[in-house]
Amino acid sequence: MLSHNSQLSDGKGQKLVRTDSLIIKNLKTNKVLQIYREIGKKPVLSFGNSSGDEAMHNYCLSNTEHRTKVFMLVADDNVCDHVHTGEAGN
Repeated sequence: MLSHNSQLSDGKGQKLVRTDSLIIKNLKTNKVLQIYREIGKKPVLSFGNSSGDEAMHNYCLSNTEHRTKVFMLVADDNVCDHVHTGEAGN
């Protein structure tokens, strides 16, 4: 049985963490929840640079009270200086 604040590892880099506190990761739809908790309103501007920002963009665009804009920097060109080497194409 795991006690509070315990960690298990499979030896391959994967970890299971059990804790009595909330672990917050800013990934995908969780960004929307964090934005709402932080500012309490739907944003009117959204900036992103990965597919993980799509939910944040959609949340921003669903604001019917104000005009909104979303911007995405696509880094899939390995000649570009903003390249993500793990996601770069030819």
